[in-house]
Amino acid sequence: MRLKQPIFDIESRRPSRTVVIAHVSPHIQDCAHSTSTLGYAAPFKTAPPKPKGAAKFDETDPRTWSHADTRKWFGEQFTEVAGERGAPVDLDALLPQGMLATHFGKVPTAEFVNRVVAAPKEVKSGHVWTTDEIKELAATVAGRLWHLLMTAKTRKRNAVMKSRNALDEDSHYGESLLMLYPGIMV
Repeated sequence: MRLKQPIFDIESRRPSRTVVIAHVSPHIQDCAHSTSTLGYAAPFKTAPPKPKGAAKFDETDPRTWSHADTRKWFGEQFTEVAGERGAPVDLDALLPQGMLATHFGKVPTAEFVNRVVAAPKEVKSGHVWTTDEIKELAATVAGRLWHLLMTAKTRKRNAVMKSRNALDEDSHYGESLLMLYPGIMV
């Protein structure tokens, strides 16, 4: 099992003791590669952002949802996917108090599908749902949740990367490459 180090996650707020070693070649022919290596290693030198309390609610980011928001979203999604046949899912059984969208984001799709199948509800439309139909419904909703989580995380990472200041070689690496290698063309 491979442990995920917080230093490699841009959003991580945990302090890390991981050391990143970047090899830089002094040869002029390797200048482009060395500059690229320094560009990849530079973000690891910065300190992670300090937490500022609970994240603000964002309807497009499931990581900020409360239990009520999670329940509302699941209700809407099951209703939308099921259509006029009516959703055969008991949200009270599926979403016990305190269960959030982030919890379901960590659950494998197969387990989520099994939980939905185990939380049946009578539908008023008279449609009799087969187990395969319920599994397909659950997999569709799980895919939508996963897509929302990944989109929100990517959006957040892109914002963090854009907000960082441009690399200042002198402050990060002492003398600049131009001072060390006067004939170098960067």
